[in-house]
Amino acid sequence: MWITALEKLKNSFQQTSKLKTKEIMWKNGS
Repeated sequence: MWITALEKLKNSFQQTSKLKTKEIMWKNGS
């Protein structure tokens, strides 16, 4: 059960870092 929670946490963290990367790239591009 805790493995599932860990996977969800990892997935949400990866999505957040992807958004952060896009945001930084967009700021640098404009």
